[in-house]
Amino acid sequence: MLRYIIYLFFCFSMLLGSVDSYGQNVVPTQKNDKKPKKKQSADYQESQLALQYYRNQQYDKAAEIYKKLYANSQTHVYYTYLLYSLVQLNDFKEAEKLVKKQIRKYPEKLRYLVDMGYVYISSEESAKGKKYYELALKRLKPEKNDIIQLANAFLSKRENEYAIKTYEKGREMLQYAYPFHLEMARIYEQ
Repeated sequence: MLRYIIYLFFCFSMLLGSVDSYGQNVVPTQKNDKKPKKKQSADYQESQLALQYYRNQQYDKAAEIYKKLYANSQTHVYYTYLLYSLVQLNDFKEAEKLVKKQIRKYPEKLRYLVDMGYVYISSEESAKGKKYYELALKRLKPEKNDIIQLANAFLSKRENEYAIKTYEKGREMLQYAYPFHLEMARIYEQ
């Protein structure tokens, strides 16, 4: 009985402590901000404008803004929209240069090999593009997250067969510890 009372008291005190901490308002100070608010607001407005141009298929205007945004802040979102804009403009040399920089900067991220293959396939150099796809499969590590990320990279380029190959190879590499049935079923469902 005494243990039960102590347990209840402990739970009740933990509950009160957690409620009290949720009531505190934490306001970040200006010191921690890397950019002034005006700059953040300008970047946000620029990114919204670039996105609107992209959606309206005005890829030249979108690419111009995304180049500036990517130069200031090398986020994956800016990179992706810049890459797709360049491909839509048939500016394959610039797209190739962009992807090569990413591959040099992040050699362990296989999605950039998929991007390079995509650029070559879009420029009607299918053999070269397939080589990059195969290279990405060859460099795949037996880690569940890496397998899923590579398959998603293929899916984002509508390369469903390569996504399935990725899951099949991953299943073998993981010695069937994770069979990827649901992921593969979603692909077949499409």
